[in-house]
Amino acid sequence: MIQNTIFCSEADLSTNILKNPAPMVEEIPDDIKKDLRKACDLHQRTTSDYEKCKEFNKLMSDVLGRLEDAHCYRTADKVMGILLECNPKNGANCDSTNRVSEKMKGPLCPGKS
Repeated sequence: MIQNTIFCSEADLSTNILKNPAPMVEEIPDDIKKDLRKACDLHQRTTSDYEKCKEFNKLMSDVLGRLEDAHCYRTADKVMGILLECNPKNGANCDSTNRVSEKMKGPLCPGKS
């Protein structure tokens, strides 16, 4: 599925953020929380399994879009940071697993801090 991308100037972006500030506490929908827990569990098994790594990456990409749709921008930023680190490679061990694991601690993976 092809999605349209809209680019806006920094001025437009900052004006929009000021008009519609993110709430102090994000209410992440239960279905997204469930998928974040699934991603946390999945990531623990991905370091030497390319298919699991791809599955993790795909799940987190989907979660990112849903977080943005739910206006959970702080959590979406954390997921984006994880996706920037996560680059599945066939036939290779993950070289960023520790960095991704650190980013997943705390609110993204309760009980994993």
